[in-house]
Amino acid sequence: MLIDIHAFNEIDRRLTHFVGRVEEAGESAYQDSCNNFLNKLGSLLNSPWKSLNPIEKSFVDGYLCHLAVDECWKKLGMQLFQKLGINSWSDFIVPGDVGLTTFDFICNSQLINKSEIDLILRDIIIPDTFKHIPYKVFAKQWEIIREYVISGGTPESHFMMLERAGKAIKEIQKTRKRYDLYWNKGIEFINEIGGVEPFIQDAIDRAMQVMPQIMER
Repeated sequence: MLIDIHAFNEIDRRLTHFVGRVEEAGESAYQDSCNNFLNKLGSLLNSPWKSLNPIEKSFVDGYLCHLAVDECWKKLGMQLFQKLGINSWSDFIVPGDVGLTTFDFICNSQLINKSEIDLILRDIIIPDTFKHIPYKVFAKQWEIIREYVISGGTPESHFMMLERAGKAIKEIQKTRKRYDLYWNKGIEFINEIGGVEPFIQDAIDRAMQVMPQIMER
């Protein structure tokens, strides 16, 4: 979620994810994001890869992993569109924000050492590593999403995240009503399509495929 700064800033998602959405980019949306990032890496970094310290390299690695997971998410979305006969997330059986949160919530239950991961996340440092997005934007994004990530994607943590992002009270109230209506339906749908495990494995495989390529840049 750290890379998804377009959610709370007027920043074009194509700038952060290096490709458009499935609706506009088609298959390239889930095939080219990682490769585009890797090809541009030299111009994106404040310093050459080899001169980065371990924290900075970890941030770059995490960025690429996020893109890898996103590619798999978009591929899953395309498969669902075809299965359901729809053209975008706006036509989905549950609202997009609810669908994402339910997916986060169920994925979080698959973590093996959640308490250890939470401790690491609480002390994480966001380094000033990239040129294309100002450091302060990444830092602010982490302030907004941190507790949501640590809490594991619960509805209440989502609402609190919106508050930290400065969303209006009326908008948050509407969001609460939407979650009340669709949360259980979102959970049921994920279980109906076979749960989150196939997606998680696909994301791991994609990340393992692209991660070694950083060393070549």
